[in-house]
Amino acid sequence: MNICLDLINPELVGKVDVSTGASGWTPSKTLTNVIEALKGMMHTEPPFFNPNDPLNHEAGEEALRAWHKFEKKAKEWTKKYAQ
Repeated sequence: MNICLDLINPELVGKVDVSTGASGWTPSKTLTNVIEALKGMMHTEPPFFNPNDPLNHEAGEEALRAWHKFEKKAKEWTKKYAQ
């Protein structure tokens, strides 16, 4: 699953997201920490949703360029892949 790979991206280890104060992956993270991070990623409001610093750069650019198109695709992909 791509989101898991993004959560443990070696480039993020030990770094702090200035908008949320969240740090990258460390061995001390628990399942609860991961679930809380995933819940935060599901919010579409700042500071959790930051199209200027996305995990998926193409999606971030589309969100900035054409929000309605981005939102439509997100809903379609949710129906297709998450239900």
